[in-house]
Amino acid sequence: MVRRNNSQEREGESANKVFAGAAERLYKLGFNIVPVDSNKKPIGSWSSSDRLPWESLERRLAKAAGIAITGTYLEDPNYGVVVLDLDDVDAAIEVLAKVFGEEWRTRLCGQAWSFCGLTGPRPKGKVVCDCKAPSEDCDCVIQDAGEHKKLSELRRGMYVVVRVPKSCIPHGTVRSDAMEIMVSNYEVVWGRHPSGAFYNPVRFTDGKWVPVDIGDVGQGEVITYDELKALIALVKQSTVSRLEEAGGKDAKAAIELNLPEPTKELSKEAVNKIIGLSRSLG
Repeated sequence: MVRRNNSQEREGESANKVFAGAAERLYKLGFNIVPVDSNKKPIGSWSSSDRLPWESLERRLAKAAGIAITGTYLEDPNYGVVVLDLDDVDAAIEVLAKVFGEEWRTRLCGQAWSFCGLTGPRPKGKVVCDCKAPSEDCDCVIQDAGEHKKLSELRRGMYVVVRVPKSCIPHGTVRSDAMEIMVSNYEVVWGRHPSGAFYNPVRFTDGKWVPVDIGDVGQGEVITYDELKALIALVKQSTVSRLEEAGGKDAKAAIELNLPEPTKELSKEAVNKIIGLSRSLG
């Protein structure tokens, strides 16, 4: 019994060191770190515009199942962070190809400074995997169908970290079914996914995706203001197109429900813009 407890303690200490090493690596790169639990919920308070001292973060890592980074913040005088969360990968790839060309994988994920990774298996929220380590091609079960597959046989979500000039960072996150252009939220980039799989940093090398260690990622590819503007426009367009397919009043209602509620935190100018947009929908 004593040996077993000592072994468990050593494993726990080893896991904590691994987490601390991964988090410290990302922290030194200038990212804003958010430790998260097994359900991707933040451990403690966080902000996308400021980050905690390393000593405060380190104390939270013992409870963490994953490590996230926020959009916006980067310890760099010229650039900030935008995270592209590819939810519907096939649709998101079409958007990325329109903005960056067919070589988007090499441009965004094939550089020494790139920061890209695989997230949870698809169908989203319907797969359970029994992975013991990040590099394991473990067994997974698609719950609705009861179908057994290897993790490598399943589609997975993806994240792409990019840098943009600080003056170009949007005021808030832009979302669609295909992709989320994350600015004011956080993205889990390392650790265990709620499905039981692990988040895997990857690099596009020699025409294929190759797993890399978290210690080998960089700050992400730099994209221009025009590229970011085009990306946002396409993501917004895909949302509008999806709503219009619902037809008539349903589409109008859905758009209206996406409008933020006027609050005391909104400036008078912002409230007027919302009112003007609502009237244009009538």
